[in-house]
Amino acid sequence: MSPKQELFNGKITIIGPFVYVEEEMIKRFAKSIRFPHEKCACPNSFISQRTKIANIIKDLKKVCPDVKTNIFRSVKRIKEDYLL
Repeated sequence: MSPKQELFNGKITIIGPFVYVEEEMIKRFAKSIRFPHEKCACPNSFISQRTKIANIIKDLKKVCPDVKTNIFRSVKRIKEDYLL
């Protein structure tokens, strides 16, 4: 999902203000200001695609600490000639 995404021909705009902030940084900040926290109630949260990808990236960081930065940079440099 992009940081800003328009739906229904621009009738709805979704903005993700923390899309580039590391999740751990958000957790530390929330804890430091004693922000109330509730566990995710979704029964599929541990088997979701989001969780699977997060685990893959976590494993990749062991080998390549800059993996997240590299992923974000790669999206900015798409060469249309290489697309199918």
